[in-house]
Amino acid sequence: EHQRQFRDEPIGEQEAIKLRRKMIESPDEVTDGELQRILDLYDAEIRYADAEIGRLIDGVRSAWGDDTHVCFTADHGEEFLDHGLFSHHTTFYDEVIHVPLVLSTDGGRRDELAGLLDVPPTLVDAAGLDAPQTYCGRSLLDTLDGEWERTEVLGTKDDGEGGRIFAYRDHDWKYITRPAETELYELADDPGERTNVVDGHPGIVAEADRHVEELRDAIEETNVDLGDVEMDENVKQRLRDLGY
Repeated sequence: EHQRQFRDEPIGEQEAIKLRRKMIESPDEVTDGELQRILDLYDAEIRYADAEIGRLIDGVRSAWGDDTHVCFTADHGEEFLDHGLFSHHTTFYDEVIHVPLVLSTDGGRRDELAGLLDVPPTLVDAAGLDAPQTYCGRSLLDTLDGEWERTEVLGTKDDGEGGRIFAYRDHDWKYITRPAETELYELADDPGERTNVVDGHPGIVAEADRHVEELRDAIEETNVDLGDVEMDENVKQRLRDLGY
């Protein structure tokens, strides 16, 4: 149904499974035609999700009325050979971290720098409650009053080998630093993040490094051992079913 909105012949389940397997196991062997079919399948998934979310919102509002706040976002984007990979690796390129964030307000389209840490305080604020002090973000409803002063966003993740990857992004620059590599991209001229200009802008690198070190210090200060997490077999199986 959803493929037919942009394909004459839908892709069958068997072919879709083969494409996914090739995408994961042999990404360098995916042809241009196969890449387009993979993108078509992804677009169809988006249309399916959109339709089902629409059903959910309609059901909620029919039960509770229009005075219901809705936030739609995602935990990551997907890579389709943008930088030679499929799926969603810890690259910190925009195809992975620039995700939709839609709020049911009448504030129009906004261009402020925001992060997923801002979602919980936004929902709490919309409900008329006070956010816990442990929340690190701030309410995006402040953007409606012109009170948004953030000039950058940062992210970090373990690299799986005992080190950490950090990323800094403002409106003009993306800075990514790994234990063995540092990258800098000028987003206005290079939105696809193709040309690493780290050697030509020492001042920008120094400023980004300052923010990264502040984040590194904050991580160390809040690095509390929470102990082992115990899960019963039912929870473990549910996580396996989700692909974890």
